[in-house]
Amino acid sequence: MTTAADVAMYAVACVLLVEGRFLLSLTVWAVAVAVFFLDALPVLLPGRRSLADRVAGTAVTGFGLRHGAAVPAPAPGAAPAP
Repeated sequence: MTTAADVAMYAVACVLLVEGRFLLSLTVWAVAVAVFFLDALPVLLPGRRSLADRVAGTAVTGFGLRHGAAVPAPAPGAAPAP
């Protein structure tokens, strides 16, 4: 959600720039950059959760990739695991 808000603000800044409203465009762009950093910087804290994760109550627990770990193929005709 925060990425969509950032992209929307960047788009508004671009439209304002094309329309010749340079100062307003620069202001909107600066706000978009500030929002991006406010969302991203908490990732550097010990909990490693972005502002969006904290608001939503979610967290990334891992990528699920492991070096050298093989994923066993399901047996033919076997039902998928729940």
